[in-house]
Amino acid sequence: MDLRLIATGLFALSLLACDPPKEDTGPDTTGPVDVDGDGYSTDDDCDDSDPAVHPGAEEACNDADDDCDLEVDEGLDELWFADADGDGFGDEDSFVSACESPEGYVGSETDCDDGDAAVNPDASEICDTIDNDCDSFVDDDDDSLDASSGGTFYRDADLDGYGDPDNSTQACIVPDGYLEDASDCDDEYAAVNPEGVEVCNSMDDDCDGLVDDDDDSLDQSTGSTWYQDSDGDGYGYSRTSTMACTAPSGWVEGEQASDCDDEDAEIHIDATEVCDDIDNDCDGDVDDEDSSLDGSTGDTWYADSDGDGYGDPDSSAQACEQPDGYLDDTSDCDDSDAAVNPEGGEVCDELDNDCDGLVDDDDDSLDQSTGSTWYQDSDGDGYGYSRTSTMACSAPSGWVAGDLASDCDDDDAAINIDATEVCDGEDNDCDGDEDEGLAGLSEDCAVDSCAAILADSASAADGAYWIDPTGSSAYEALCDMSTDGGGWTLAATGSDDGQTTWTWDSRAQWDSDSGTFGDIDHPNEDFKSAAHHEVDFEDLLFTHGPSGIWAEYDAVGDGSGSFGDFLGGLADSRCYDGTDGWTMTAGTLTVSGDLCSTQVFFNAMDNDGASCSSHDDSDGPCWSAANDIGCPLDDVGHYGFGNNKLYPTEERDSSYYSFFGAGFGGAIGENSGSVGAAENYIQVWVR
Repeated sequence: MDLRLIATGLFALSLLACDPPKEDTGPDTTGPVDVDGDGYSTDDDCDDSDPAVHPGAEEACNDADDDCDLEVDEGLDELWFADADGDGFGDEDSFVSACESPEGYVGSETDCDDGDAAVNPDASEICDTIDNDCDSFVDDDDDSLDASSGGTFYRDADLDGYGDPDNSTQACIVPDGYLEDASDCDDEYAAVNPEGVEVCNSMDDDCDGLVDDDDDSLDQSTGSTWYQDSDGDGYGYSRTSTMACTAPSGWVEGEQASDCDDEDAEIHIDATEVCDDIDNDCDGDVDDEDSSLDGSTGDTWYADSDGDGYGDPDSSAQACEQPDGYLDDTSDCDDSDAAVNPEGGEVCDELDNDCDGLVDDDDDSLDQSTGSTWYQDSDGDGYGYSRTSTMACSAPSGWVAGDLASDCDDDDAAINIDATEVCDGEDNDCDGDEDEGLAGLSEDCAVDSCAAILADSASAADGAYWIDPTGSSAYEALCDMSTDGGGWTLAATGSDDGQTTWTWDSRAQWDSDSGTFGDIDHPNEDFKSAAHHEVDFEDLLFTHGPSGIWAEYDAVGDGSGSFGDFLGGLADSRCYDGTDGWTMTAGTLTVSGDLCSTQVFFNAMDNDGASCSSHDDSDGPCWSAANDIGCPLDDVGHYGFGNNKLYPTEERDSSYYSFFGAGFGGAIGENSGSVGAAENYIQVWVR
């Protein structure tokens, strides 16, 4: 409890007991007097001589009743505490109550030792085991401690027993982790302190200010081995070494201790081996024996791979001494061929055999016998003339190889072995034949007969071809290239086509008249070709249509004249006179397929109306249907023989034995067509 409040209350009560309040008598009707002019009359003012004293005035600490409430200094009392040591702070256990501080008293009761003026709340805490600033904390426990009043202590972070002079604190007593010692020069390493051993680690291990090699106390065994480099080439001599933390001047580390001559700075392991009979790079090998040799310090040698005694300028080696297989020569132009060198003989092989820069034909020294034979191609058709040749490696301009030396006319580019044969009377393809394979195919290539066409082309087919038997005028003729060896030329056709063009017994039509009639495109109708009078013949072929039956008679002519010439040479009448005509040599003119061993004869002609006792009606050519000597068709002595004028019905002959037979077709029953329809006909072919 605040003792000052208690004392003030008691004092007020005492005043009330001594001077009770006055009664209010109401307004002063006699007229109030206010001497001091403070607004209060004498009746109300307890001191009308002092304007500061009146009811409602502020009470002041002056031992007077300033507010006229019959109390003195009421409400102004405070507690005052004894300040025995005079430091301005009182003892809370010794106090008085008054409106003003009594002498020796103060308003503060915070002095914790009123017997020591140095101890109070405004004092500085110092190291003296006393609560100097009265905050209940003493010495190091007080955050406000003036540490300078204590001692200085040094951090021992590495716990080596030596303090760090650069890390200190002040305190009354030694803090944990601190020492009074300040001799540690590195508080991070426990091994570093004044008692440490100097080793090679770039640190002052013993804190004497000297590091590694600068410290005489260094344990040299902790350093490296260094080797003396007397010649200053950066490489040491392995036999002279020392121990130290860093390389002494003129010494190198162990990996460089490889100098084999420490008196010559040009000799060491990184030196270049050169041709000087010295092991320059200290690898134990000298000059050419050393694979790292700088060959440029030696001589250049040239490979002689083919062993011809001449070196290859494009394949060289540098060495101190001449290597095996190398020469001091650069004149070989092909070191893979012993035959090629400056002494070689130039031959045709597309190589510069004598290394003179000239190859084959360009080299005057060429052995031409090693070349090929070339043939002149004057007309430029790519084919040479076999009679004009030269020797060379390759073809000179205007000359060709031997397999092309086949030109038979080197003045005409259109004539050579690959030219196409044309009808011009020339051997265009140089095969020795003129116009071969072209016979009869065009008017320009007309020949004298179908037999000549077949002889020119054995594969020629039946059909129309051009012939010119007399060499004066070419025309088309029909050729049979298949019947019995082929080569037959159609001379004429006798047909029952209703025409009256000619008959067998009209000799003028057959022998002396060279006129032609009919159409080659219709060979089944009456037709007479110029071949009848122009083609020389030997053999005759008669074919019947439409049966296809044929009869061949060889050697009828002698090959010197035409069929017309042959007929004209016969007697006007050739009745049976013991000569049976020409014997059939091949054909299909048989009865029931039987060609008898006796002969089937052909008689060319006997003139109608002649006196022939046995067959005066014969119009020839004719074939008998009689069975003579056991064989039909074997003589001309009976009726039924064929052709029989071939006249239309209205012009039939009235003679007894004359009738339409249409050749030997009638004799063997092969006629099947109608009269006047060209369905039965006889064709005469010559060869």
